[in-house]
Amino acid sequence: MSAVLTISLIEQWQLAWLDDTPDLQGAEPPDHDYSFEIVLTEEGLCYTYNTLSQDEILKKASVQTEYEYLTSTQHSCGWTMEEGYEGGRLFNETYPLRGAKTGKYNLMIAMQSFLTDHDEMCNPYGSGFKIFLHHPADLPHSSAYSYAALPGQLSSLALTFHSTTTSHNLRKYHPEVRQCYFQNERFLRYFHIYTQNNCMLECRANYTFHRCQCVPFYLPYKNSDSICTASDLFCITEAIKHLGEREMRASLGLESEACRCLPACNSVTYEAEILKTEYNIKNSLKNYARLHNESFGNEYDNDEFSVFEVYYKQERFPSIRRSELFGVTDVVANCGGLLGLFLGFSFLSIVEIVYFTTLRLFCQIRRRRQLAKEKK
Repeated sequence: MSAVLTISLIEQWQLAWLDDTPDLQGAEPPDHDYSFEIVLTEEGLCYTYNTLSQDEILKKASVQTEYEYLTSTQHSCGWTMEEGYEGGRLFNETYPLRGAKTGKYNLMIAMQSFLTDHDEMCNPYGSGFKIFLHHPADLPHSSAYSYAALPGQLSSLALTFHSTTTSHNLRKYHPEVRQCYFQNERFLRYFHIYTQNNCMLECRANYTFHRCQCVPFYLPYKNSDSICTASDLFCITEAIKHLGEREMRASLGLESEACRCLPACNSVTYEAEILKTEYNIKNSLKNYARLHNESFGNEYDNDEFSVFEVYYKQERFPSIRRSELFGVTDVVANCGGLLGLFLGFSFLSIVEIVYFTTLRLFCQIRRRRQLAKEKK
């Protein structure tokens, strides 16, 4: 598989794509300053773009080292999971890469595949490319929702994202109350960075090992001797199915043991709409050759082309912020205001009540006793 890239930068997102051919062992990422990197997924070897390095996502001392899950070596710069991008940084000074606000597409990929590489026994349902959108701090995996880029088509993806931040004042509340984890609140054995996706991958690896005594090759684990083989495929499928059922029962309160993978308190999620149109580059090349009085050979007869482009659907997106709706000060102020509104009552009245029921009453009783002694 080969690809021609025209890249503009886009904020906090990445693409992973997979050819429909099974043999990707000799594939190399395109030669570019911000190249695509190889990553292991359930589908096999895929390419990923704009992801953090494996050392920054995975704990090297906790996972097996017989092979790499991700070939990316680019560390984050000017960005953190908790605070996002640092202010005042230019686009070329930060990583993950950022994108400019523009109506033009932010990323365009022209993809070429060869008919001789197609294997109908491997993929009998169709050909083309699969695209997955996910956060740069996530270890890419192919069990999420995917978009298709089919041969002979131009696929345009209108991207929207939802940013959620959390006030530091909520740290005093339990994560189950605020329904999210800060980075230092949930320990993961195999991951440096907590995300809901990374938590679920680790839970899936541990649960699969518990049931099958092995883990799939694409899931992080501490021992390479425990990697599953093809004979364990049925057990893996059943384990993932049972894990999903267990999580559903836990959400209904019928199961006490669960992964409890709440979202990160500061997170970004993605949605997209896709539009497909015909893309016939062979006719364009023939017309170009005819215009310049050149001959057009048959070197592309066994090739299939498709183009995938990504752009922002809008220039601005609203963000959501979790914060404390009513604190102690708010409750006291509201109580005082309501009492004053409905009863003509204020907190100064409380002082007066205490005064008249204690100090003043004591003074009156004492004065009466003194008067009684004087009369005697």
